[in-house]
Amino acid sequence: MLKLLIADDEKAIRDSISTLIDWNSLEIKLIGTAKNGIDAYNIILDQYPDIILTDIKMPGLTGLELIRKIHEIAPQTEFIILSGYGEFEFAKEAMQYGVQHYLLKPCTTEQIIDSVVKARDTHLNNLSKENKANELKQISSFYGSSLFANLINCYLSVAPDIQLSDKDIYPFYSDFRKYIGDMNAPYDTYYIYYAQIPQQNPLIESISRKIANLYPNIQLIFIKVQHTIIFFFEAFAEKYPLIEDVLSGLCLQFGTEYQHIHFPSITVLAEKVTKQIRRYNTISIASHERSVELSNSSNILRNIFQITKNMYSADPELSQKSFNELKDTLSHGTDANYLHQFASAIITSSLSKTTVINAISGTKLLSELDKIHDLSILKQLILEQINKLYYSNQNENAQMNISDKIKEYVESHIEMSELSLKWIGEKVMFMNIDYLSRKFTTETGEHFSQYLTRIRIEKSKELLSEFPSYNISTIAEKVGCGNNPQYFSQIFKKYCGVTPKNYVKSLQKDNINIMDLL
Repeated sequence: MLKLLIADDEKAIRDSISTLIDWNSLEIKLIGTAKNGIDAYNIILDQYPDIILTDIKMPGLTGLELIRKIHEIAPQTEFIILSGYGEFEFAKEAMQYGVQHYLLKPCTTEQIIDSVVKARDTHLNNLSKENKANELKQISSFYGSSLFANLINCYLSVAPDIQLSDKDIYPFYSDFRKYIGDMNAPYDTYYIYYAQIPQQNPLIESISRKIANLYPNIQLIFIKVQHTIIFFFEAFAEKYPLIEDVLSGLCLQFGTEYQHIHFPSITVLAEKVTKQIRRYNTISIASHERSVELSNSSNILRNIFQITKNMYSADPELSQKSFNELKDTLSHGTDANYLHQFASAIITSSLSKTTVINAISGTKLLSELDKIHDLSILKQLILEQINKLYYSNQNENAQMNISDKIKEYVESHIEMSELSLKWIGEKVMFMNIDYLSRKFTTETGEHFSQYLTRIRIEKSKELLSEFPSYNISTIAEKVGCGNNPQYFSQIFKKYCGVTPKNYVKSLQKDNINIMDLL
């Protein structure tokens, strides 16, 4: 789901646009609103929205200045400009930065929706050209079955009469929300009954193909138990009448029946479905790319998820103990399906905990392991991965924190106007931006945008003190504010309470007073 930010200095406009439009139905996640250009810029540095709907005239940074700055660090970002009469010259300049969408105030909800849809489609098309959209779709589809298998294990691991609380299950979603989606998003679920075992795979292939043609952005997850097929997906619209048509035709062809149930969230879906399937010994969970077999007769894997998380603990004793537990559990594996599931649990649990493995390399690794059925070879390869993950994490903990490395680079390159966490992740550290942002905030207690602004202000105060004759444009350039002294002056005043010029005057006054005392 693409992320969108609204920036406008008029509260009524921000509130009306954010509340009157059903963003989920557009496959858009509204990440927030900003009352001026500076707030918008800081939000962008921390969350990197895909689409920004911005007023052309705002305090702090104008929409045009915001577009210029974001074009330097995230040129793929789509902008929609809101403008009043007489401001078209500003919009024309924005179009030089690739801005294609322009709305004249006052505008209707339908006009805004139309522009957002066009910006969304443009962004997705651009991603597709770079093979990024297809790559993310493959990863999401591949991991969908593995992640949901781990989720089902969470529910199967407790007695049927025990109710799992949100507190019990939330850690799973907080770690893998990027891949499994928003835990509060609604899900549509279809039950297909009387599906004979030889018919199940052809039926699943037909459902996947036909729905992909109708709704290419939907990611389906299938569950097979005996003569029942269950499939579900995150619901972005209220109704999918074409899916009903597809299932009616296929059920007639295969001699089956279907039932549709709408669940308000994936937690409710998982709980209800698990209650229905826990009586079966074998449960198969599949996406388009991958199938995971659960052996419900002895749910040994229920603790692997937590043990793997403990392996990344800062407590060396707990980390070592968990590492040994994983190796011991692996050594007792006597079934290839079990080992494939074991590996899936470890790799998916490691994604948000280490830089050693990411979604792409994890996808490739699990795909290769799926092809191996020799137990000794499979165990050896999984053991190598466990060792690699554990010892790399130990080395990483012993070295400089990630936030220290980021700070070191920022402070030695503060004059770069394009400096951002995205830039550092892609050009310097070659690490995922979401992971970097989370680690930086966890280690420092502040967002990167707050840190960057603070360092720029501190550096500018040093320069103003040492070189009071420098003009404001020179100072702005030396602290990475480029050719925008107005923006520099505004953030300086916001953090210091005075303008840069008045700050210099206060320093000079203090020096004079000191001289009088000598």
